[in-house]
Amino acid sequence: MQSDIERAHSALLVIPNHLHGDGWLFPSMGAQDGGVSFDAWHDWCKGAPNYKGEADCRARWKSFESGKGVGVGTLFRIAKQYGWKDTSKRSPSVNGRVQPRSKPQAAKPTPK
Repeated sequence: MQSDIERAHSALLVIPNHLHGDGWLFPSMGAQDGGVSFDAWHDWCKGAPNYKGEADCRARWKSFESGKGVGVGTLFRIAKQYGWKDTSKRSPSVNGRVQPRSKPQAAKPTPK
């Protein structure tokens, strides 16, 4: 069974990286919300004709606000338009809404 991050990464990979205008923005933000690493997203960006280097990509990646606005559900919706099939065994939604990945909580210090 695929992890949530693997699902998001597989969805990203079917979307062309050379979309016109800001067409790359929503899948990129959804990928970040889905847990895709910067390195995996950067690899996806590299083949685009408007690729401007790692520094540009890193600045854009840092500008995305995971959990605010565009989420992983948008990534899945766009990927399905390009033929992506969700092969996971579980439902990606609860009450019709795709659930974002949970953020890891910081470890609490143990009392001495």
